[in-house]
Amino acid sequence: MVSKDERKVTSRANVSVGQTTSPAIDGIGEVSHGGVGSTGLVSVIIPVYNCARYLTQAMESIRAQTYPPVEIIVIDDGSTDDTPNLIKKLGDDIIYIRQSNGGPAKARNKGINAATGEFIAFLDADDVWLPSKLKKQIDYLVTHRETGLVYSLTSNFIDGQKAVMEDFPQNARSGRIFDELLSDTIITLSSVVVRTEIARIVGGFDESLLTAEDTNFYLKIAYAHHIGVVPETLLLRRMHTSNLSFRVDVPIGTLDNLDRIAERYPEVHPTRYLPMRNAYKIRGETLIKDYFHKGEYGKARKIYSKLRSLGIVNSTILLYGLIARLPPSAISILRAIWRRRRRIPSHVVDQASVGK
Repeated sequence: MVSKDERKVTSRANVSVGQTTSPAIDGIGEVSHGGVGSTGLVSVIIPVYNCARYLTQAMESIRAQTYPPVEIIVIDDGSTDDTPNLIKKLGDDIIYIRQSNGGPAKARNKGINAATGEFIAFLDADDVWLPSKLKKQIDYLVTHRETGLVYSLTSNFIDGQKAVMEDFPQNARSGRIFDELLSDTIITLSSVVVRTEIARIVGGFDESLLTAEDTNFYLKIAYAHHIGVVPETLLLRRMHTSNLSFRVDVPIGTLDNLDRIAERYPEVHPTRYLPMRNAYKIRGETLIKDYFHKGEYGKARKIYSKLRSLGIVNSTILLYGLIARLPPSAISILRAIWRRRRRIPSHVVDQASVGK
């Protein structure tokens, strides 16, 4: 259930995220911090897992900021590459915390607990900031006291290539956008600066989520606070083969994210709240189609059963759900018939939409 403090930020500066005491650091001991009182100062949190090949560039982009952070906190999530040795070479000013592998949500929560700045900026180890990022976003937060979190536009680029893709999102929005965030993924975590106090009060990142823990974090903040945007590109996000962002179920979150929000805030349960119901329909339809075309029929059936139990079924969801219940051999026959009728080459069938 939501705490009363999520409706109004109080002076609870020392709320610990993820557990009741400050987290232990492997080989170092306890993290201590003096609470949130460093006015205007920014703590940068970088979770890293086997990204030594990119970390130097990310660190250079931090040090190039026109508004320098008060501290850089690197949370090593049990890397097996050269990350520990590289950190030693990157400077004595880095706060290096190593933990056994527990995932990015746990790593970021450990960073939130260790942070001493009034604001927290997140940066993935394979992403790059533009020099004016922190300055423009801190200026925004200082002049918009009602805002809990501010993001910026992002330009994606393919690893090893100089060209960048178009800015994301095309439909950047700000204000009380909880309803919009239920259905639409418009925020990139490496573009975010958040008030430390608010990050702690909402409990940081949900460590039980395997995907979309970042979207869950935004929703918990958007439920009670304004979300701001600096409508220009301040982040370059690297896309590569080991980047989870290529998977459809990462931003969508396998519906688990929506389940957690509905449990936390019962008044927005899909049986009571139309925007949440629409979110299940939109995200659920995307997931069931993606799983089906990948041949992951068991996962497609689970999505169908979930949506059906909530009474959220349209023609596309029904079609994919029913076909996914057939034996794989029968599905192959139906696909072959469908290909012949549509005259679509077999090598592109998995990219087409059965519902069209």
